[in-house]
Amino acid sequence: MEHKAKNNNSHLWKSIIVFYLKLLILFFIILLFFTILYFVPVFYDWIYGKEIVVEHIKEIKGNETDALTTALLFMNWTNKNVHYPQLNEVKFHLGGGMGLYRFDNKTKFFFRGGPASWTIITKMGRCGEDARYFVEVMNKSGFNARMVKPETKEWDHAWAEFYTIDGYKIAVDPSSNQVIYDKFKWAADKNLTKLYAEDLNGKREDVTKEYI
Repeated sequence: MEHKAKNNNSHLWKSIIVFYLKLLILFFIILLFFTILYFVPVFYDWIYGKEIVVEHIKEIKGNETDALTTALLFMNWTNKNVHYPQLNEVKFHLGGGMGLYRFDNKTKFFFRGGPASWTIITKMGRCGEDARYFVEVMNKSGFNARMVKPETKEWDHAWAEFYTIDGYKIAVDPSSNQVIYDKFKWAADKNLTKLYAEDLNGKREDVTKEYI
């Protein structure tokens, strides 16, 4: 009886160990899947991004050399072609708005903060992706452009600014296809406290006094 009880205990412990090993393996498989999915836009941009963006700029901008006209062309493309992901059928949700969405008869992966090439291909984006796209294509078109965001989360939004050839700064909100002519009036009802502009290299500048 004692020997049988020991065998039963041994079998029970083996079963528990096997169960937790299976859970651990499943956890790492899921983690690997999400890691691969998360970096798909990054790898895609690294391989194809430059070609996609260059061809896109040629198609949208053509031979246009004026900064404001170029900005309007890119914002018009965003307004007509880029869709808010959550308005489409959700196939698989990852949190933070990221996930797989059914759009244009295709299942596409929406990635927050993704590069311009991913926005061009998937045609999905929110304010951050719209602003990132705008900044990338404007810079690659020869115009200095930066993203603008609140320092804190009192308003979860992102927009952009760019410089004309003669150095004049213009603020725009690509997600609403809007040129911000009066920044103080535009920001008046948004409860903003601190704002910063950030270039593609991550360099920040405090621009609060330009809006508040």
